[in-house]
Amino acid sequence: MQIDLGSLYSHTVDKLTVDTDVSYSKEEVSGTKIKQLVDVHVKGYFFLNSNNEVEANLDYSGTMILDDDISLKEEKYPFSASFNEKLEENGENFTKKLDLKEILWENIVLEIPLKFTKVKNLEEFNGDGWKLVSEDELKGVNNPFKDLSEKFKEE
Repeated sequence: MQIDLGSLYSHTVDKLTVDTDVSYSKEEVSGTKIKQLVDVHVKGYFFLNSNNEVEANLDYSGTMILDDDISLKEEKYPFSASFNEKLEENGENFTKKLDLKEILWENIVLEIPLKFTKVKNLEEFNGDGWKLVSEDELKGVNNPFKDLSEKFKEE
């Protein structure tokens, strides 16, 4: 989605308002933890600052479909954030057009959580001779690796 900045540079308008939905294909989100982006909406405006540089003031939100780090099931992860910055000049600026989708994507990837889980009960994740333990259990009295660490201290 291209934003034509010509009317800003010609000073016929003070700001360009944006209020639209943006969609991304599965190919566009490949290479990230995101499986799919849905309901992405951006609202805000572009304007020229006192130095005649383009600035953006955008609010965006949507839902990421991510794999849960514990259950490995696909889960919805809602996000929302703001982007209030001067846009750097690049080849697109010289044509007086900006790619809204690209600007938005650069900021959406910052919202991807490093770790994501909706699992509340770790008890259901176990098997023959193993179980998933929380970090609290690992540090606490019920640490299943405590015996091993004591054996290494003996040697």
